[in-house]
Amino acid sequence: MKVLADKQMPGVHDLFSAHADVVTTSGRDIGNDDLSDVDILLTRSITCVDESLLKNTPVKFVGSATGGADHIDSRYLDECNIPWSVAPGCNAASVADYVLSCAVRLQLDGRLPMNPKVGVIGVGHIGKQVVQRLSVLNANVVLNDPLRAASESEFSHVALEAFSDCDLVCVHTPLTKQGEFSTYHLIDDIFLKQLKPGCVLLNAARGAVIDFSVLNNSGDHLTWCLDVWEGEPEIDLEVLNESYIATPHVAGYAVESKLRGTHMIYEAACRAFGWELPLPFSSSGASIDYSNDACRYSVLRVYDPMVDTMRMKRALTESGVDIKKTFDRLRMEYPDRHELGLY
Repeated sequence: MKVLADKQMPGVHDLFSAHADVVTTSGRDIGNDDLSDVDILLTRSITCVDESLLKNTPVKFVGSATGGADHIDSRYLDECNIPWSVAPGCNAASVADYVLSCAVRLQLDGRLPMNPKVGVIGVGHIGKQVVQRLSVLNANVVLNDPLRAASESEFSHVALEAFSDCDLVCVHTPLTKQGEFSTYHLIDDIFLKQLKPGCVLLNAARGAVIDFSVLNNSGDHLTWCLDVWEGEPEIDLEVLNESYIATPHVAGYAVESKLRGTHMIYEAACRAFGWELPLPFSSSGASIDYSNDACRYSVLRVYDPMVDTMRMKRALTESGVDIKKTFDRLRMEYPDRHELGLY
């Protein structure tokens, strides 16, 4: 068998080479012609997996080492009887660590009060861990997740209108464009205008959950902290320049999260092809007591989002820069960062 994998998936050779020849390439460059002799396609979020990519290819399994599946045409794969899998929760710890680091940085810079009121939109794998991390801020947390509210009678769900007096709003929903609870442009001009001046809007989900076309006009009274961008990799430089914290879609890029994602996809492939399942993944991380105030002063020693912010703004605002290529380069050349649990 032959595997074609995104080269940003660490551990793929170690796991898959016992069963197949493994070739890696840039996920942005994968096209239909590259799959003429490929049995297993392994991607990340930058590869759109649909009919145009897979038509008339021998691909028998698709795996994406990502928490979301908005880049996968699941209906087409199901119709073609092609098993597919994503890795829900693989980067939850990394993203939650990122949110905590941003919050601590904002507090130290006087942009977020102590004991803030925080609204969390989307309380799935990532949102749950974000809520856990917020204990270090002694935050008053309100939650919005209509899907969980519909199925869990005891879930404490509030409407988005209740976020009007929040000091921090964190977005952690998947990107969906259909159904009753579509999240495409969920954060629109009406929602932005209701937030109080100085409120921090932090998006570490998908860029298009925020309507970037109204952000400058309706959200100019807010502090923006953005890891994801509508239209990636061709992002809005005006929004970039006005963002207090700006990072190139790397909140979930901790080394352990990437390895965990690859491992989860390998487990799915083992089930699809009848291979022997591997030992459970372990990142050798310890459990953290996030109520310990010492964490507040330690997290920035592990990761300070301002370092990435300065690097990104400097790289993308140079004269004559190719925005798309530079954004992708910032992600491909991103330095190793570890989850807090490793320390």
